[in-house]
Amino acid sequence: MTNTAAVPKVENRSSRAPLRFLIVEDAEADAELETLAVERAGIEATAERVDTAEALNHALDRGAWDAVLCDYDLPALPWPAAFEAFKSREIDIPFIVVSGTLNVQEAADLMLSGVTDIVMKDDLARLPPALKRELRAVQDRCTAREAQEKLFDASNLLENIAANIPGSIYRRVQRPDSATAYEYIHANLLEKLGQDSTALFGDVDRLAEFVHPDDRAAMRAAYARSAADQSRFDETRRVIAADGSIKWFRFIAMPSRRENGEIVWDGIALDVTVEQRAIDQAHERDEMLRALSENAPGVIYQRVLRADGTVSYPFVSKGSIEIYGYTPEEIAADPDIVRRTEDDSRQSNHDATIRRSADNLENWSWEGHIRRRDGKRLFVQAVARPRRLENGDTIWDGFAFDLTDRHEAEEEARRTREYLETVLENMAQGVLTLDKDMRVVHLNNQLRTMLYYPIEVGEPFETAVRFAAEQEAYGEGSIDSQVAERLNAVRQADGEPVERLFHDGRSIEIRHMRLPDGGYVLTYTNMTERRLAEQELRKLFRAVEQSPTGIVIFNSEYVIEYANPKFTDITGYSSTEVIGQTTTDLFARLYQLGRPEGLTDALENGLDWSGEYIGQRRDGDYFWLRDTMAPIFGDDEALTHWISISEDITDLKSVQSDLVHASKLTTLGEMAASLTHELNQPLNVIRMAADSCLILAEDGDTNPEFMIEQFDTISEQTQRMAEIIRHMRIFSRKDEDETAEVRLIEVIENGVRLIKDEFRLANIDLRVDIPERCPPVRGYPVRVEQILVNLLTNARDAIVANAAPGQGANEKIGWVEIAMAYLEDVNSVIVLVRDSGGGIPDQALPKIFESFYTTKPSGKGTGLGLSVAQSIIREMGGQISVTNIDDGAEFRITLPALRKARTKRGGKP
Repeated sequence: MTNTAAVPKVENRSSRAPLRFLIVEDAEADAELETLAVERAGIEATAERVDTAEALNHALDRGAWDAVLCDYDLPALPWPAAFEAFKSREIDIPFIVVSGTLNVQEAADLMLSGVTDIVMKDDLARLPPALKRELRAVQDRCTAREAQEKLFDASNLLENIAANIPGSIYRRVQRPDSATAYEYIHANLLEKLGQDSTALFGDVDRLAEFVHPDDRAAMRAAYARSAADQSRFDETRRVIAADGSIKWFRFIAMPSRRENGEIVWDGIALDVTVEQRAIDQAHERDEMLRALSENAPGVIYQRVLRADGTVSYPFVSKGSIEIYGYTPEEIAADPDIVRRTEDDSRQSNHDATIRRSADNLENWSWEGHIRRRDGKRLFVQAVARPRRLENGDTIWDGFAFDLTDRHEAEEEARRTREYLETVLENMAQGVLTLDKDMRVVHLNNQLRTMLYYPIEVGEPFETAVRFAAEQEAYGEGSIDSQVAERLNAVRQADGEPVERLFHDGRSIEIRHMRLPDGGYVLTYTNMTERRLAEQELRKLFRAVEQSPTGIVIFNSEYVIEYANPKFTDITGYSSTEVIGQTTTDLFARLYQLGRPEGLTDALENGLDWSGEYIGQRRDGDYFWLRDTMAPIFGDDEALTHWISISEDITDLKSVQSDLVHASKLTTLGEMAASLTHELNQPLNVIRMAADSCLILAEDGDTNPEFMIEQFDTISEQTQRMAEIIRHMRIFSRKDEDETAEVRLIEVIENGVRLIKDEFRLANIDLRVDIPERCPPVRGYPVRVEQILVNLLTNARDAIVANAAPGQGANEKIGWVEIAMAYLEDVNSVIVLVRDSGGGIPDQALPKIFESFYTTKPSGKGTGLGLSVAQSIIREMGGQISVTNIDDGAEFRITLPALRKARTKRGGKP
């Protein structure tokens, strides 16, 4: 027999003592939470906690418990031992397992063992309805037992009881052959199912046919278990009524075995449709709230401020980990954690708003920065609604969520807005915004300065336009027409620029654009300076196009981007032929006779370059070209382009050649006396040798040896004269335009040979100081000799002109020195011509190399020698200069020496 004295009651709780719960739990805090969950549901209760087997047995022996709540996993008292101690006393009260974690298999094992229900610790809200349900079930079982006892007393008493109990009693019989039938079913069950009074009687388990098909197997299995171990049958299943509706019935029965082997279940069927639906709805609501609390992008919480000022968090969702970095358990253990995450400057504000919300029961809202446990800084907003409990505590149901991204976006939007407003107010363009009714919404500072007529926010745009038209800002014409034209242009708002010329000469470009809300944006750009700049640019472009020199522009990758018409006139190559080509292709055509010296190095190193060379036109003709190339650098000082300026100097070269030849002939004329003496000497020797041979012949003396000796002398002198004449012929003829290798030692020796007799006759000391060997230079050998002879002749004339009358008869009147050296560090050859001729007047030094300028007396010079010399030296890539020294002047010629070419990597022509 069961202990019927322990059956609890939950109805009319105000008329009886609080329910008593025995809590098998080792964590006091968890026991308090379970008790608190029951009290919140309005159930008055007292609880006693035990955590050992001895304490549990002692408490069970004392009895009078309404329910047992047992932790699933206790180190000192596992649940099977606790449940076995409970079952051994046959106490008919709920035994509910409360667990923190439980898998599906463990839950199934618990239910199969006979545990009344399972409640998860993180879902204690299910505990009160579960208790209520199970306490009612206990009460129902008690009622059923009482009914069963009365049934045995008298059948009429059974009918009375059956008619008044909140269920339908029945008797189910299972014969030894496993066939089942119902010996008795109360009429009210038939009424609830809408069935005939005989529908459920007979040899067939007809009631099972009305059980929902999905529940039939479970129902049969439950009866089989009950029959096997003679345990109580307690199943809640769905039943299909005659009208097709589905109802929930709880079938509770106790089996007994008859002497003939039949098993009889005397039970009660309770219509729990309403309760089951409520349970299902509550379960769905619990699942929804659990999912919401676990998946909501924030933390849901309950915060309690007690009358003594202490704070607690009865509930905190798992979102606290994401927001604060702390688990719900950590926050519950240390409620001040949340406050400590806030910035110090915001904590006082937090406390003040909490106090105000508690005093006035007004909704609480707070936002600010917090520092999460991992140090990350978040911007959080928290909102909560307060309510006052009967004990005076204030509880807030709240929600805190991360607004960092939105806050940062708003901050970024604010900064962007401020930036755009700053840009708008300070931009060079005028900006005017109109609403859909064409009223002024905004205008920036630039527009106010650009338009001299007043325009104000809020006024119709037409007012400003009409004022401008009346002031003749748009020129002459009908004011109404001008206003209408400008208003229509705004309404069309096609975004195309319209440039208008104001009467003060300003050119303003206006764009009309439509806004999504129907408004308009007008931008005003002052184009006056741009138009002037474009005019200047066009002027410069025309100047380049019409330039008398050829101009080519190519980029840093040596791709030609521009060639003017004069370049076509000079080279024969049209702009369409060269634009887009590389300079490698172009130069390969022009430099048929070789690349100008120094050009490649200049291009590779970004240096200026100029030079003269012989090129080949497109038609194959050769011509002289003077070319200057210069790099073009961008604002970042990076080389972006090159400009090449070319000039056809073929005619100039012809004139220069004539001048050089004329200068040489002049030099030859000035050397006539020296050349005459140079030729007279071999002629005298020849005459004397011939006379000697003639005298011997007349005397009949035919001495062969003497005659041979004289003829050898004549032959030698003849060769000497031929060499002099040959050199004079070479010196006097026009040079070829091509350059050649020049050996300066030989050139100096030839020049000295031509002029040395003049120095001897003038009694001037000619000194020659040249090395035995020296690197050659590139140029024109005869022209270099001409320059040296000209310099030596000028030095001689200066010394003669500076000599005192009568000086030179018996003594030297001066000296001239020609010297040469190789400067290895700069790879150059230097030639010096010094004299003691008194120097050059200071006022003449700046002009000494000008054409037709001379310091000699009239008739003594053409003024071309030094000018021609400078042109020749520059053409060879060298320099010539003059300075005065003690008692004379010094001319210095510097020429680049030839060396073996060095190869550079990565270079382009």
